[in-house]
Amino acid sequence: MWNSIYNKISSFVTNSIISIFSYGNIPKSVAFIMDGNRRYAQKNNFKKIQGHDDGASKLLDVLKWSLYFGIKEITVFALSIDNFNRSSEEIKDLMELVKEKYSKLQEKADFFTKYGIKVCIFGNLNFVDKEVRELFMKLEKETENNSK
Repeated sequence: MWNSIYNKISSFVTNSIISIFSYGNIPKSVAFIMDGNRRYAQKNNFKKIQGHDDGASKLLDVLKWSLYFGIKEITVFALSIDNFNRSSEEIKDLMELVKEKYSKLQEKADFFTKYGIKVCIFGNLNFVDKEVRELFMKLEKETENNSK
């Protein structure tokens, strides 16, 4: 019951904020740096991977909001070479999280295709494991004809 009430209030607040922001000038391009997920987790006494998971989930919300506002281009800086200096356990957890999130997107009516989002991956993919690299390349290929 409380979850349902929370979701209704959250939806109302989100829609209200979107309505207010839509009266101003909307940028054509926005960039996000995925930073602070570990600090967020530590502050809330979560495991590090929970912070990354929450950050990835919020990114999907941001993509939906961006579509609603008509923002044409979103750039997300999600991994740096420095991330690979972390413990092998954390890197493994991050790669598993990428696989999990990608699988969930595929289960949800193919999020990127549904919304016409074209995905371009930039950077040295040799740092990520082979399965994640293949998922990235597959996502790029699947979305190459999308226009948003």
